[in-house]
Amino acid sequence: MMWSGLFEYCSMTEYGPLLRLLNISKDRVVTGALLVGYPLYNFKRLVDRNPLEITWQ
Repeated sequence: MMWSGLFEYCSMTEYGPLLRLLNISKDRVVTGALLVGYPLYNFKRLVDRNPLEITWQ
């Protein structure tokens, strides 16, 4: 499990120590976590993927 999944799980179950550490009040809701940064490894051969299809409504 990635740390973002653990963070999301703990925040959604209203784990008090985490919410106090991050100063998140009880009237707020955490809906997800975002990983940012630079990768440690670079891959020379990436997987070919189909083009992304987006429909806006």
